[in-house]
Amino acid sequence: PEYFEQKNNEHYIEKLIPFYKKDKILNSCAEILSPLGALSYLIASTQPIDSLIHLKPFRMVHDKEILRVTLPTLEGLEILPSSKEKYKESLLGFFFFTKTSIGVRSLKQFFLNPTSQFNIIEQRQKIIGYLTAEADILSEIRLTLSNTRDIERIMAKLSSKKASSSDLLNIANTIIPLSGIKDKI
Repeated sequence: PEYFEQKNNEHYIEKLIPFYKKDKILNSCAEILSPLGALSYLIASTQPIDSLIHLKPFRMVHDKEILRVTLPTLEGLEILPSSKEKYKESLLGFFFFTKTSIGVRSLKQFFLNPTSQFNIIEQRQKIIGYLTAEADILSEIRLTLSNTRDIERIMAKLSSKKASSSDLLNIANTIIPLSGIKDKI
């Protein structure tokens, strides 16, 4: 149909994405212009453009190593909870056995930005398989991690020159036990 032809939709794309012709990502992904044009045509022909202020600006993320999934999709697939009450019913809640705040953030990032690289997925599977088979080593690692501090937050305090002497002590008390984890594996 004609609404998939770029020449018919440039005007409509321009209404929704000003200066789209200068967008480097869109120019490198020319195959997306036809469906984007059809979507722009549909929106522009069914809605007054002035009434679209509730829509956030369109932004393409070009990262072939990470899959980008919308929050409603993650909630609909029950990967992330849609509310605090449904936390344990989500996949994130099912896997929530972390011992540190860094672990909590890392686990959430694994679900928010899953990798598309086969070698990384395979490496994670091997590590999980190993730790599942070696329950004693997993228990030792979990015990060690439960006594560590949030190095990311301490480093943020250091970089903003807001760290105290106790923060430096916490870094030392965290790095020493963490270096032993590598020997256990």
